[in-house]
Amino acid sequence: MGKIEIRNLCFRYGKQMVLNNLNLDIPENALYGYLGNNGSGKTTTIQVLLGLARPVKGEVLYDGQPFRDQREKQLRKIGLCPGEPFYYDNLTGYEHLAYLDHIYHCGRTAINKVLAITGIENARNKKLRHYSTGMIHRLGMAMALLHDPDILFLDEPLNGLDPEGIHSIRELLLQLHQEGKTVFLSSHLLDEVEKTCTHVGI
Repeated sequence: MGKIEIRNLCFRYGKQMVLNNLNLDIPENALYGYLGNNGSGKTTTIQVLLGLARPVKGEVLYDGQPFRDQREKQLRKIGLCPGEPFYYDNLTGYEHLAYLDHIYHCGRTAINKVLAITGIENARNKKLRHYSTGMIHRLGMAMALLHDPDILFLDEPLNGLDPEGIHSIRELLLQLHQEGKTVFLSSHLLDEVEKTCTHVGI
């Protein structure tokens, strides 16, 4: 039994079938790379896994149980770093996390921890207009990790990064894997997924 199971999933936009009988098994503590070209339905798959889009057919299971029966419970255990997140250029990295903490009530210690884990502790008081693309990606991951989720969904986390940025994210992903988290990341970069992930699906 996988941590997350997708069974015969179908999803369409209008008349276009984007996902057609998709089946995936994501084991617990996997660093799972979900490969596909741009526009192939990777983001849609993540949306369905989070209950943000409703499939026309199929089922999603978490820990062997239908997601629809435990949505609220499972969402508390999930962190998401979307492919096109929205940030405020005039706020600092710390302020973004502090704002999110109004929802999670994790406290300052948790904020400091994710800043350290993601390697942006020294940039905590910089406004986002001064962040590099790699730092923006790491802030997104810090926000996704703030409430210490068991499962992390990352939509194209390596997109737009230079080699140094890719290496930094790769090291962070391996650290999260060692901590026992289940990570599901979408990407179109086959070479990087092969270097980083323990499991691959297409």
